[in-house]
Amino acid sequence: MAGTQQDLKAELDALKERVRALAETQAASEGEVDEASVPEGAGAQLTQQMDDLVELLKQEIDDIPVMTGVAIFGLGVLMGRLLAR
Repeated sequence: MAGTQQDLKAELDALKERVRALAETQAASEGEVDEASVPEGAGAQLTQQMDDLVELLKQEIDDIPVMTGVAIFGLGVLMGRLLAR
């Protein structure tokens, strides 16, 4: 029985050491960004996509007549209130 307890204690100590080593490795690499995983120009591409989306939304808003827009908004509010019940 004593041998089993000693084996378990040794295994537990080894596991604690592995957890400590993994925690140190994670803390050391935390916040680092692997530049190889980020495509070059990704920021510019994302900015361009957002600008295109905003421009498309502006065009959609300009194409819809005001009264139709108000009616759609009113129906949305009404549906939201009915679904909340």
